[in-house]
Amino acid sequence: MNYLLLLVYVTIGYSVMAGETLDLSRVSQLALQESPKIKQVVLQKEMQLQEVNQVGELPDPMMTYSWFGESVQTKVGPQEQKFGIQQSIPWPGKLIDQKNVIRKKAAITESMLLGTKARLILSIRHAWSDIQVLSLNKGVVEQTIKLYQNWKKKLMIDYQTGKSSYANVLKMKNEIEVLKDESSNLSRKLADRYFDLSEATNQKEINFSIDSNTFLNISTQLGTQVFPVEIISNPLLQAAMAKKSFWAAQESLSRNGYLPNLTIGLDYIKTGEAPGVAKSGNDSWLINVGMTLPLSFTKTSASIKETLIGQKQADVLTQEQSLMVSKITKKSFNQIEESMRRINLYRNTILPNIEQSIAVSEQSYVSGRQGFMQLIDDYRMRLNLQRKIYVVAGNEFKAKSTLLWILGDESSQFEFPYAVNSFSSQLDKGE
Repeated sequence: MNYLLLLVYVTIGYSVMAGETLDLSRVSQLALQESPKIKQVVLQKEMQLQEVNQVGELPDPMMTYSWFGESVQTKVGPQEQKFGIQQSIPWPGKLIDQKNVIRKKAAITESMLLGTKARLILSIRHAWSDIQVLSLNKGVVEQTIKLYQNWKKKLMIDYQTGKSSYANVLKMKNEIEVLKDESSNLSRKLADRYFDLSEATNQKEINFSIDSNTFLNISTQLGTQVFPVEIISNPLLQAAMAKKSFWAAQESLSRNGYLPNLTIGLDYIKTGEAPGVAKSGNDSWLINVGMTLPLSFTKTSASIKETLIGQKQADVLTQEQSLMVSKITKKSFNQIEESMRRINLYRNTILPNIEQSIAVSEQSYVSGRQGFMQLIDDYRMRLNLQRKIYVVAGNEFKAKSTLLWILGDESSQFEFPYAVNSFSSQLDKGE
């Protein structure tokens, strides 16, 4: 099983060596261009826009032909055939309202497209964050394994010279095996997140470059500014407002149901010969005008009520989305502030204390004043704290990504906000 996971991980990462190394911005662009979900909504919008041309024109004219099985006799001769053409003309304003309804319907799809794009970018940012955190955690785990392996060699020498017991060697072996298992588990999780990105971008292989300095140094510069309760550019609010506009246009069209449609026609009658008549065989023609009678007032009234209910529903949806946007915004800011507080505490207070404790424990062990287990505990504490810093930084990044989603912003030109270099430098000393 471990060999399979390793093979999958190496296969996914092969594109980094053989092809292009992608960053967050490039992966986001690929997703917007290649995602089947995006393409599906785009095609749906194009289909709806084609409906505008279908409803915005006059109905097709109708041609008629009549043949008299038994001719009607007139003073100029018998009527034999009749040719006619008719054109239905909707009441002025109906065609405009029909076009407007289709455009508003397409606007809803446009808001759905924006929302789909925003959710896709948000999911990619979260996946990117997880990949960075998992990769960096895997890196510090593997660095710690190297450190432990060096200590195992030293402990073996101390055991052979009588300075240490073999129990310390066994404990160090167990620590190494536990970390190797954790490294394998991180590789599996990394493979899962890469698969998610491959699906989102419709690519067989995809990978990010992992660099802790780039990953943790650049701030999003969002700060702690206060957003309004209703952010117009948010895709959720745009969709709710588009639905309200659609139902308003539908109401205008429904009210035109009380108005009639007109029909204008022209008939040409072919007349046969009548012996002994001066104007024998003269053909006749006539113009006819018709009008529909909209007697189904119940149907029209129900249609109008439906549109009014639809507008109220859209208002309620807008209020609901506004409350949700406000809640998400406040929770995201709380998450950012809490993450900043924790990382500042970890970096500036706890981590320096742990480094100092490790230095003292190393000297105490070498001098024989202290057992090896205290040093192992300090190493564990440092490893756990470093991994926790990356996780907290990842949570902060996700919270800031959520704020960009709230703003309807598809940009991706930002990275993680913190750098932690002292831990890596300390690990290098153990090699």
